[in-house]
This record gives sequence, structure tokens and C-alpha cells, in this order.
Amino acid sequence: MVHETFAVVIGDTVASREIADRDAYQARLTATLDGVNELSRPASAYTISAGDGIEAVYRDPRKLFIDLLSILGAVYPQRIRFAVALGELATALDPHNPLLADGPAFHAARRGMERLKREDEMLRLEPSDLLFLENDALRLLAHHLRSFKQTRWHVLRELTRGRPKVEIGPVLGISTVAAYKSIRTGALEVVLSLAEDLGRSLADRL
Repeated sequence: MVHETFAVVIGDTVASREIADRDAYQARLTATLDGVNELSRPASAYTISAGDGIEAVYRDPRKLFIDLLSILGAVYPQRIRFAVALGELATALDPHNPLLADGPAFHAARRGMERLKREDEMLRLEPSDLLFLENDALRLLAHHLRSFKQTRWHVLRELTRGRPKVEIGPVLGISTVAAYKSIRTGALEVVLSLAEDLGRSLADRL
């Protein structure tokens, strides 16, 4: 038994079998996960599992929700559900392949995913009986994110990468005014702040 608490992430691509070009989607998802792995370096890297699922493990989850926002922005309009669970592992952790690991944290994340599917929700934390406030914040955040269109997602993704606001418009091929409007009307700075706060809350519990 590895007596250490981790944050396990399991993602599920919604209606993946209905994606018109799954090869193109998997290529985009792979490139996105590679970028997140390079920037954040989780304890076990984001990896695609069966059915266009995603798994990763964090030892330090402070950037976890920032990373999830970046992934969601990259695959829009495709949706991904994410269940995150805190707990121990029953196996050694491979830094390159979380699919080889298992244990209580993975079991909890899978239970969280089943509940997400039943309730058609987007983000969930386990153990839920210890994370009431965090889960309420995630439900509110997910409700807000459902209204986002492509431009707003792209602007948010650039913010998650730390790009200065003044550079976002030119990078995305939109006006600076449009970029700032998206930040303001989408409350994107608040979204980022909440994601950072949630990551810190998890880190404090490990």
C-alpha cells in the first residue's frame, strides 16, 4: 500500500461514439493532454483510456482545476465530465501511465463518475461527504460554463496558460475589445480565481 493521499482525475467524453471524426478528436485531445502534462507535470500524466476517457493523478492538485478548464476549452464543443477523488492508492504509481494504478482513490473517482452520469452533471469531487462546499462551488461553476461559446472558451484557455489579457485578441484573431468583453461578461477572472481556490482547498486536504 502506498500510504500517501493523491488526487485522482477520471474524465469521460460525453457521447463519444456520436463524434463524427473520432480520429480527429483523439488527435486534438492527445495534443491538449500533452500540453497540460508539459506545463503542470502531474504525478501520473494525463492519458487517454478506453472510450475516449481520461485519467491522471496529482500529488499537488493546486493547478488541477485550471488544467481541467484548459482541457474543456480545447475540446469545445465536445463535453467531458470530470470526477476527482482524494485518497490512497493500492499500487505503485507510474509517472507516465495512470491506467496501471488502482486503489481507494480510483474507486471513489469511478463512483463519482457514475453519479455525474446519472445526474447529467459535469464536475464532482469525492469523498462528497467531506467536500460539501467544494462540490456546491463546482456545480455552480459547471452551470456557468454551460453557457460558454467557442470564443469565450478560447479566451479562457489563453488565460489558463497565463497569457496577458492584452495579447489574447491578436493570438485568437479577434479584436482586443472582443477579448476584453468576453473576459468581463463571462466573469473569466472570477472563474480562474475559483479554480485556483478549489485547487488550494484540495492541496490543504492532502
